Amino acid sequence: MTGFPLNSDLQEGDSVRILKQNTSDVYVEGIIDKKISSTEHARGTFVQLKDHTKGRVHELISHNLATAYVANPENGFLEYKERFVLSPDEIKFHTKGWIVPYSVYKTIAAFANAEGGKLVIGIHDNGEFIGLQRDYDALKELKKIGKFIFSPDRDGFELKIKTDLATYFPGRERFVLDLIDDIKFISDSGKEVCEIYVEPSYEDPVILFEKDSNINKKPDLYQIKERIVEEALAKQKLEHDPTQKTYTLTPEKKKKHDELQECPACFPELNASKKIKLDPNYEILFKDLKEMTQSNEYTPKFFVRRLNSSENYTVKDFIEYWVRRMKKSFRYY
Repeated sequence: MTGFPLNSDLQEGDSVRILKQNTSDVYVEGIIDKKISSTEHARGTFVQLKDHTKGRVHELISHNLATAYVANPENGFLEYKERFVLSPDEIKFHTKGWIVPYSVYKTIAAFANAEGGKLVIGIHDNGEFIGLQRDYDALKELKKIGKFIFSPDRDGFELKIKTDLATYFPGRERFVLDLIDDIKFISDSGKEVCEIYVEPSYEDPVILFEKDSNINKKPDLYQIKERIVEEALAKQKLEHDPTQKTYTLTPEKKKKHDELQECPACFPELNASKKIKLDPNYEILFKDLKEMTQSNEYTPKFFVRRLNSSENYTVKDFIEYWVRRMKKSFRYY
C-alpha cells in the first residue's frame, strides 16, 4: 500500500486533494460529497467532490468534524462525551459534577468488557461538535490552585486521562492503560476533540471502583465478598444440615469432611479467599476484589457495553456473563 489516506479514515465532508479522474498530473482540492470506493485501493480511495469532480484521494487536508460525528450516531462501539474536566467552581457548585469524569472511565470499562470501542470527548450525544476548549480552561483553573501540574492543553489532557486511571482502577491502572490502543486529537475550524480507542479484554475483567460517591455513601466490600462466597458455597452438596450440624455422614465421609475443612458451618473461621477457591468461576472475579477487602471506601462496579449504552451489571449477572465470555473466547476452556 502507498501513503495515501485509508478509506476507513475518510468521511463525507472531509477536505481532500485528489488526482482528477482520467489525468496523470491534475490535482484538485475540494470537499468529499460521497465515497465511491468501499474498500482500500493501492492508488487511493475513489471519491466525488461537492463540485462533482471525481478522482482518487492523495491527501487528507482536514476532517469536517461538524458533520462527521452527526452522521455517525452512538452505537455499541462508539460513545460521545461533552466534557472530561470540570473547573474548581463547576466542581463546587454542581453536586453531581463527579459524574463527568466518572462516565468517561465507566465507558472505558464497558468497552473493555465487551468488544472494544471508541470514546470521543468534545461531542454532544447528538453528534454536535463542541470541542475541548472548556476542558482546557478548566485545566488552567486547576493549575492555578495547584491541583494540576501538567500543561493545560492536549498534552496535559491526555496525561490526566492516563494518570486518573489510578483513581478508578486502583492497582490495575497499568492493565487498563494497556487496553487503550490509542488516544488521538483531531482538529477542525479551531476546535478539536479527543478520540480514545479501547481494546477488548478477554483475560481479566475491567472493574471500576467507586469511592465515596453520591450513589454509595459507605459501600461495604465485605458484604459483597460474603455474597459471592455464599453463592459459591451454595453450589456444594453438603450431606448434613449446616445450620443444625445434624450429621448423616458415614465415618469415612466424616473423616474426609474434617480433612477438607470446607464446611461453612463447622469451619466458619475460614477466610473468604480460601473458600472462594472452591469454585474457579468465582475466583476469577475475586482476584480483582481481594486487594480491596481491607477498605470500606470502595465498591466495585461492573459495566458492559450493550447497544449504545454502558450497562451496570449486578455481581451475579457479571460473573455469569464473564464465564460465558471466557467459554466463547476459548481462552480458559
